[in-house]
Amino acid sequence: MAAGVGLYCLAAEGEFGAEVFAGAKSEKQAFEGLFKAAKDMALSSAEFREAFGVWVNSNSIVIQSRNASFKPLKQNPQDGPAPSCVLADEYHEYKTDRLIDWARTGMVSRSQPLLFEITTAGTDITSPCYVKHLEVQEVLAGRRTNERLWGIIYTVDKGIPWTSKKALLMANPNWGISVNPETVNDDQEQAKQSTIRQVEFKTKHLNIWGGENAAWMNMVKWDACADPDLKIEDFLLDECIEGVDLASRRDTVSTAPMFRRQIDGKDHFYCFTRHYLNEQQIRDPRNTHYQDWADHGYLIETPGDITSYLQVNDDLAKDSSLLLLRELAFDPFHAAPLIQFLQERGDWNNAVTIIDLKQNESEQSIPMKEFEAVVYEGRFHHDGNPVMTWMMGNTVCKISERENWRPTRKHISQKIDGTIAILLAYARWMTRADPFTDPEIG
Repeated sequence: MAAGVGLYCLAAEGEFGAEVFAGAKSEKQAFEGLFKAAKDMALSSAEFREAFGVWVNSNSIVIQSRNASFKPLKQNPQDGPAPSCVLADEYHEYKTDRLIDWARTGMVSRSQPLLFEITTAGTDITSPCYVKHLEVQEVLAGRRTNERLWGIIYTVDKGIPWTSKKALLMANPNWGISVNPETVNDDQEQAKQSTIRQVEFKTKHLNIWGGENAAWMNMVKWDACADPDLKIEDFLLDECIEGVDLASRRDTVSTAPMFRRQIDGKDHFYCFTRHYLNEQQIRDPRNTHYQDWADHGYLIETPGDITSYLQVNDDLAKDSSLLLLRELAFDPFHAAPLIQFLQERGDWNNAVTIIDLKQNESEQSIPMKEFEAVVYEGRFHHDGNPVMTWMMGNTVCKISERENWRPTRKHISQKIDGTIAILLAYARWMTRADPFTDPEIG
């Protein structure tokens, strides 16, 4: 499809001096993938070549009479060309948006430029591709407007088991044509027996994002719990327990006000997370995911090169006044200075009980197991903050010899502060069989 679009932009669009480029993670991949597909198409149609005066060379497809060319993109393209069309293959493999930025910069002189990105899902949800994936979802859902963006995602609808035939048909519109049913069915059966095979099968055949970073939480179940219409203002009369996780002063901070309601005799939990990070980390060119989240209000930016506890304190103090906040649960490792400062504020509600929960196996295992069950049963509800989804996807379950669970992560860049804050709040809710007895707090 992308190769055909590239040939159209080269020959049929009518732009003199068209410059079409096929890009990928590497020049070799671009040459052997998209560009080779375009060459094969052109070579297979003498009618096409004759109609537009197309010449097919080893490293280019050209129309000399119109000074137009179609080439594979070099590994590190330099400024100079003015591309009219750039095709980006397997976008999920790109660690940065350097190629995309190069294309956008060069296209400014074109009257009808086209940036055409194709990809399967991937495992790195810090990648620029995943940021674009989220943007497309927002546009398709009508929550954002971008008249210059057109996107389509073939994947599995919420609630459809990935093990089903229906899932295969949803995510593979070319089923039985370019997709071999026998091969994919066999891969699906093998994936059912192996967690390791599931990662590759879901990303490549079903376009479900995830991977080793999603080793604990089933992210399909997590996404099914999202409700963007949830508003914390609708819970001002509900009792609240808030979890707080603070890392180093240069890292992310997360808070998680959590409420409980009963529906059909069962406890349901509602959570609205906040996430904070300093300006220097957010604006680092390597952190495009942070920049996008901050620009859209999902990540709270604090000035300077350290994450300001003052902003966190201000918001916690507001929670103590506006919400029926009963308990504030925190990990004491980094939190002692913040809690001391919080208690000294004049606007802090001192009737709120502050509880420190040490992050060790014995304290974390049961809440982690129980919380997973609540999510799987659809009794946990969150507002769909993509920062929280990223953090939940980063969370790995470390299991001890005694079969105790503890949340951890594979790499320092994979933040899980939001997960910890949620588990702290949920652990305290587990101790509450009945409502709090003092209705005057808050």
